[in-house]
Amino acid sequence: TPPADLRELKSASSWTDDREWIRYQQEKLFDEQPKLVESLPPLNPNDEVDVLVAGVGPAGLALAGALAKRGVNVGLVGPDTPFTNNYGVWLDEFKELGLEHTLEEVYDDSLVVVDSAVGTQPVGRAYGRVGRDLLRAE
Repeated sequence: TPPADLRELKSASSWTDDREWIRYQQEKLFDEQPKLVESLPPLNPNDEVDVLVAGVGPAGLALAGALAKRGVNVGLVGPDTPFTNNYGVWLDEFKELGLEHTLEEVYDDSLVVVDSAVGTQPVGRAYGRVGRDLLRAE
């Protein structure tokens, strides 16, 4: 039986406003993650780029990095805040991107919980936990 607070139905309006959580995340300090402006030149209003990537999280930075390595002139737009969450990725995909060295942990297999009758099943695919500072530095 779930705990009492999970058995009670609540309306969506009773939950905390997401803006509070976003503000909390943006104010976290991660000294091991330098500001992007310390590593990359600023994008000026009259600059011309081949591709403009909106978002400077792990996906946006990985995309911009992969394009830049192929000679594409890339611009980035987004808030210069540290990565605050833990990110998990499929190992084979990060190897293909040349980002395996940014993983802090690698697990030989992943598990999925199907339901209480079937239980936990192996996925058959290696999984990794991204090092926030390593990926941001990349």
